[in-house]
Amino acid sequence: MATALSGIRVAAFTHFAAGPIAAQYLGSFGADVIKVESPQQDVNRYALRDPNGGLQGISPYYVVTNRNQRGIVIDLKKASGMSIARQLIACSDVVIENYRPGVMQRLGLDYDDARKLNPKIIYASISAYDPEGPARDRPGQDLLLQALSGIASLTGRGDGPPIPVGAYIIDGFTAMQVVAGVFAALRHRDQTGEGQWLRADMMSSSLYLMAQEASYVLNIDAKPERSRAGIAHV
Repeated sequence: MATALSGIRVAAFTHFAAGPIAAQYLGSFGADVIKVESPQQDVNRYALRDPNGGLQGISPYYVVTNRNQRGIVIDLKKASGMSIARQLIACSDVVIENYRPGVMQRLGLDYDDARKLNPKIIYASISAYDPEGPARDRPGQDLLLQALSGIASLTGRGDGPPIPVGAYIIDGFTAMQVVAGVFAALRHRDQTGEGQWLRADMMSSSLYLMAQEASYVLNIDAKPERSRAGIAHV
């Protein structure tokens, strides 16, 4: 049986979590996802791996965030590597990248460059913060953004310090937003023939997850308090 994204190719310039998770979800829907790694490979490939050699020495974290993807090693610092990357973009339907803002532009692989190679390309960029905002160059990852957004303040016992959620909820939620955006963009392309640039940032995702608490604070000045059981309520 044909899957929803059968025949769709995705070029994934991704690392860490939000980018790979978005790419693997598209793979779950049948897309042919090709993950691009440097010769040094994704830093998470061997992070927190089994000291006894399980999974052939590959990190379980890497496996669970990069499934449903094929891989290719490309040295983007070499002209030959850049040529391969451009060929990949030219024959893809979707590009996903979650490098720091400005990296793809410096490489000559940002949306403006990609659409010259492929006018119908759907290009999804993921960052920690608004790429046009004052925090664009600040470091950001799931636990840090849980603290900055206030999510961490909702968990932990009332008589103790805030405790971040153990799972990578912001990475995962951001990835799901990207997947929804890609589906909408593919539908738009089917109707108009136009590609487009999608942007998602983890801070916006985390603030969406805090919408209920923000609504209480802004409208009735009620601050969510953690109970002794560790559950926040108003």
